Amino acid sequence: MTRQLGYFRFVYACFIVQAIRQLPKTACPPERDVSERSSVFLYRSVVFFVALLCSSVLAACVSSAPTDTSPFPISNLHPLEVNTAKADRLGNSDSVNPRDGAPYRTYELFLVEDDILRIVVESSDFSPGIALFGPDGSLIGSTESRTRSSQITTSHSHDPYGYGSYGGHGTLGGLGAYGGYGGFGGYGELDAFGQPHAGTHDSVSGRKSLIRRAAQPGRYLVVISSLEVGELGAFQLSTETVEPSAAFRFPGKVTDFLYEGGRIHPQTRALLNVHTLDLGEDTAVELKVNSSDFTPQLSIVERDTETVLAQTHPQIGARDSSILTELPAGNYEIWITAFHSGPDGRYTLDGQLGEIQRTESFVLGQTFRSFLGWNRTTIPSSMRKGEAMEFELDEPAIINALMHTTDFNSYLVLTDEDGRILREDQDSGWNYNAQHHWQNPPVYDARIYWLLKPGKYTLWATSAMPQESGAYRVTTALHKAPDSDQVAVGESVEGALTQASEIYQPRYTPIEYITLTVEVAGEVRIDLAQHEFEAFLILEDEFGQTIVEMEYDYYAASRAQITQDLAPGTYRIGVTSVAPNEIGSFTLRVRTTGPSGQHG
Repeated sequence: MTRQLGYFRFVYACFIVQAIRQLPKTACPPERDVSERSSVFLYRSVVFFVALLCSSVLAACVSSAPTDTSPFPISNLHPLEVNTAKADRLGNSDSVNPRDGAPYRTYELFLVEDDILRIVVESSDFSPGIALFGPDGSLIGSTESRTRSSQITTSHSHDPYGYGSYGGHGTLGGLGAYGGYGGFGGYGELDAFGQPHAGTHDSVSGRKSLIRRAAQPGRYLVVISSLEVGELGAFQLSTETVEPSAAFRFPGKVTDFLYEGGRIHPQTRALLNVHTLDLGEDTAVELKVNSSDFTPQLSIVERDTETVLAQTHPQIGARDSSILTELPAGNYEIWITAFHSGPDGRYTLDGQLGEIQRTESFVLGQTFRSFLGWNRTTIPSSMRKGEAMEFELDEPAIINALMHTTDFNSYLVLTDEDGRILREDQDSGWNYNAQHHWQNPPVYDARIYWLLKPGKYTLWATSAMPQESGAYRVTTALHKAPDSDQVAVGESVEGALTQASEIYQPRYTPIEYITLTVEVAGEVRIDLAQHEFEAFLILEDEFGQTIVEMEYDYYAASRAQITQDLAPGTYRIGVTSVAPNEIGSFTLRVRTTGPSGQHG
């Protein structure tokens, strides 16, 4: 800016000199005496001095213009009052980010020192972004920032596209922190305007919130932008100054704010708020946190050791999080943070006495209700801890066990009497061992479906993440073990697809093979009299070569059958499922359909 003002003074002085030189010659004719010539010279000197003084004053006025302290071009600056809401529109006449073509609109507002400002923008027409700049032009924060703005070195040079402190390997442009391979632009996130490059933001949302503290009084710039090129439309913009809430008291409720300037989570480096929880006796505690601004993560830790006793793992985009757990008397802290670093905003914490239901003892075939808390038992041959459910079998059987909960990610483990793990499953829903409940959002049960011989076993209820806790239920049932893997025409046989079944590679589904013996040539019908899954049949010769597959009919999925002329010999019937995640018991039946002498 100094270079620009010097250039302005020089041009202005040249203009005045040229004007003086053009004064009429008659002002000082040659025949006048020396004193008159001296007077004209003095007159010209005074005019030149006054011109230089005016140029300095004008330059000083230019240097105080608002757009000069802005770190980016501003075509139109709009006033904005604190603690107000207004409807506005992002249109074609607004400024355009030269890096990616995304439009933006700039507002100015004035804050006093230590004001805590909350900005909220909502739009149903485009995905908005917010950036806040301080009185010196430095970026205070942005809704699209993955790297915390307190870790960004900002400069006051006004060269956003060059190779100075705003460019090159510097702060705001080129390959610096806001451009190229830096933390915020190009392959990073933000550009010279504190806005993300189009197409680089994590999630699309029509509502964004930003909270920052004013470190100094003065004029601040608020930039509202579209995160995609060409997206325009109406939006609602509101601002308010907020005050930190009073201390949380259990049981009770408090509304507070997560914003830059407080504590930092020691593992995730995200913004962190801490509330105290003091218990004079063993207590069942239920905590709930809700936010419309970010995905909240909730933790309970020991105050002295910061050991995490319970913690939620919400899905990105969720707006609430809860913990139900039992705690012994002691001093604890409640940690509230955003599930992924960066977002801030308002939240409400509600803590109440919890209600826990428990079944007195575990019995096979009955629903068992219990609670998974901090006091768990170590599972043999595992790093996990859980709650044990022991049972004994007198004869071979298939156990079907399902663990259901909406408080955490369920996880089931099955061990034998020697402590060896036979099977374990989580509620991911991706494997064929998880059963889907049609709820919104979808809920999956951890499931174990396993063939067991007589003996003693233990089911372990635990969580996918070690600090998760809450109420759960386990339902169990015993299915008859398969009779045989052999069948003849006119007979039926019972079997089951289990988690131990062979995988049929062409379909990546569990499969069980039944050997079929045909003694008399003729047309044979193979079907499943009953089945607990959407079945698919395959007929192979004795060498495993496919003879025929059933014709799958989406509208008659419950009917699984094959009709085929067969010569005397040995064959293999493959019983599998249509989808990879289906298992269960079945009854296979083989009959004749013609006068071959064999009848089912």
